[in-house]
Amino acid sequence: MSGSGANLPSHITLLGESLKPLLGKVQDALRDGGRSGASTVSLAADASRPLGVLEASLERVSKEVSGALGEVVATAEVADAEVHRAIGRFESAVDELLGGYARLCGSRRDAWRWRVHELLVAVYRHTLTELRDWLQDTVATIADPMAAIRKRGLPTSGQVTLDLTLTFTPAPEGDELLNWIEWQEQRAEDQRKADDQRASNLHTWVAAAAGFFLGGLFFGGDE
Repeated sequence: MSGSGANLPSHITLLGESLKPLLGKVQDALRDGGRSGASTVSLAADASRPLGVLEASLERVSKEVSGALGEVVATAEVADAEVHRAIGRFESAVDELLGGYARLCGSRRDAWRWRVHELLVAVYRHTLTELRDWLQDTVATIADPMAAIRKRGLPTSGQVTLDLTLTFTPAPEGDELLNWIEWQEQRAEDQRKADDQRASNLHTWVAAAAGFFLGGLFFGGDE
């Protein structure tokens, strides 16, 4: 079957183009280790705090993907200004995530046990890598839907829906980091109650997913 390809609305194409600079920003952060603009202020020796910042950032990023960006994709006609508004909201959420990573990488390590600092950085990098991969897939899919459809083994005629789900999974280093937090709790009796709650939150840290669908793509005639 041969077709003329997928007919994407102009606002979806604009969305894909607008995501490219944000993809570059995440790639730069991973390449540079978050050093650009990083703080040199020592962080408190409490691994739960940066994890709490990370968790809040992930919730916001997921909310904007399924909310603002999802609404743009799900709506038949969207003005350019609305696309830019949605991108702006999403970029602000991603900047918050990148900021936490930069502050962590820029913190003076004399405030941390070396291994704990390494674990925290690894957890952040795991998350940013998943975000980068999703952005790459989304940008590539919007730029060439037919290539994405063939890659996934989907039908190349009729109505086709592409699932673009952003999934954040627990980092492999999470268990070791959790063990350190639990050890820390035993040494900080006066903060046990607060630290117990943070550890409980990490115990229940499950995969979060948010996304949208490119649905009803129309293709040309059969071969």
